[in-house]
Amino acid sequence: MTEAYEKVLKLREMMMKADSLIEPHGPQDTDPADIVRTEDLFFGSGGEPAGEHRFRSLDLFRPAAAEDRKLPVIVSVHGGGWILGDKAGYRPYCNFLSREGFAVIAVNYHLAPEAQFPVPLEDLNLAFGWILAHADEYGLDTEHIFAVGDSAGAHLLALYTCFLTNGQYAGQFSFRPPEGLALTAVALNCGAIDIRPEDRDPKDTAYDIMDAYLPGGATDGNLLKVCVTEHVTKRFPPCFLMSGTGDFLLPHQYVMQAALAKKNLPFEFHFYSQGSVRLGHVFHLNINKEASVKCNRDECDFFKRFL
Repeated sequence: MTEAYEKVLKLREMMMKADSLIEPHGPQDTDPADIVRTEDLFFGSGGEPAGEHRFRSLDLFRPAAAEDRKLPVIVSVHGGGWILGDKAGYRPYCNFLSREGFAVIAVNYHLAPEAQFPVPLEDLNLAFGWILAHADEYGLDTEHIFAVGDSAGAHLLALYTCFLTNGQYAGQFSFRPPEGLALTAVALNCGAIDIRPEDRDPKDTAYDIMDAYLPGGATDGNLLKVCVTEHVTKRFPPCFLMSGTGDFLLPHQYVMQAALAKKNLPFEFHFYSQGSVRLGHVFHLNINKEASVKCNRDECDFFKRFL
């Protein structure tokens, strides 16, 4: 066990304790009557040990009133600093999105330090392949596939979007995108986007995590491989960026905004506040807050413009 590995395990323990003190992400409507949730659908290749299945599983949310009608899809990629998090904690948020008329798919993926990049990227690739393969069975409109991610989940989603739209970047990996897959638009919420060698800060735990997450450690070359703005091309889909008062990753959103503008790509950047209420990082997951409701509806309205 390397020093970086041990350091990340300790960091995970600290983050889990801190998370236990944070207010819930929303009202406890985890089993509302108006939403049909199908849990733990496995999207792996079939060769994983039984205990690994949870990392390659997804939950599907559909409005009960939609019955078997095909619905546009939103894929939700959870955050958690690359080292923790789970789709189960996103149920109130996914219920909210589904009520806007979407089939919502919450995805699990392998976490560091036990798994290293690009395993989580391949997980996401398998999940999107599952969506294409099971579209008829679960009423999924594969002509309109959207995706949302927050914090480290936004980082993973943004890299995957680059993987789909930048052939040179995709060529660095042993796996290939599912045939026929195209993301209609994406939303990057309070994302960890720009992780550059020149910005390395001893106080920034992201670099400690990257040292365990990246095979060979957080070398300059490895960091550039997972720096989203290095791989954005003119094929990157329409993008919704957001942040709010108190979000420590706000500067990342400005960098991504500049990268998209430089390529003359369609995007919107929204900055949210709520009077004296501190919103903080990934505030949108607490759907009790007025600003969270507005943000999530703004994102859904952004997606609906491409239907």
